[in-house]
Amino acid sequence: MSAHVLLSSPRLDLRPVDLSDGESLHSLLRTPEVRRYLLDDELVEREWTDGLIGRSRKTFNEGGWGLWGLRRHDRNELLGFAGFCIFSGTEPELIYALGPAAWGKGLAEEGARTVCSYALSSLGWESIEGSTDPPNRSSMRVMERIGMEPLGLRKKDEHELVFYEMRPVAPITRRLRVVVICTHNSARSQMAEGLLRGRWGQWIEASSAGSERTTVKSAAVAAMAERGFALEGHTSKTLDEIEPEQDVVITVCDNAREACPYFPGRVLNLHQAFDDPSTVDGERARAAAFAETRDQIENWLELEVGGWLQAARAKDLDVP
Repeated sequence: MSAHVLLSSPRLDLRPVDLSDGESLHSLLRTPEVRRYLLDDELVEREWTDGLIGRSRKTFNEGGWGLWGLRRHDRNELLGFAGFCIFSGTEPELIYALGPAAWGKGLAEEGARTVCSYALSSLGWESIEGSTDPPNRSSMRVMERIGMEPLGLRKKDEHELVFYEMRPVAPITRRLRVVVICTHNSARSQMAEGLLRGRWGQWIEASSAGSERTTVKSAAVAAMAERGFALEGHTSKTLDEIEPEQDVVITVCDNAREACPYFPGRVLNLHQAFDDPSTVDGERARAAAFAETRDQIENWLELEVGGWLQAARAKDLDVP
């Protein structure tokens, strides 16, 4: 195997950490907000950090896995790392960390998802486990967002931790067809489509439309770009431009719910109204409103999508 397993995600370059990263990595590990849970608040010495890098290089050479440094495309600043490490047991576990300046942008999720996808698809791992301290809600949220399932509390080295597991997704015969409908197809439905494509595109064929054709809001494009989801090239569409055969129909505003046309077949109809962020005055306040709406839509979709896929696998995509 090679120590040069290079990975990439929409916003990040991931390359194996080496001794040239030592100073930056050591500084990150000694940051109070990072070491609090990751290292039980221990101030590690540089020798410990160099040993961590050495063990990572060894596992890359022997098995093709270890710790990847996370950097923005075309930038050399080390933001953090994601990868796998053997702790007290014999199997590698998921581990990730970001400096506080990079928090709140979905980068930990993006890095963790990328390395897990590589391990399951390229290395053929049958499962991946990760754990965190129960008070560390942010870390738990990352594991939940990338599709890990909670296993409950366990003791490890005298500490009670919350464990999560990820397994390969069972194959399905075709992707679910999901359409998101709003009045103007300019913001909320566009962001929902982008999230469905970006996060669940392997299993979902997403589209969106409105009762009126307008233009996609630049603030929606910017809000999605913050999370690494591209809306460039998206256009506002009317309902008659959408494939009539759908598995799931979602309306995200009350007006669209009233105007929603009939879709033939066994269709799951869902409605969840979100406030229109484009009505907020002031550029900064409007940008914040778009980001908040994006997160609300994503959180709601997370609660719904798992159920759709479970039903699809059980009934060969005959969604109830």
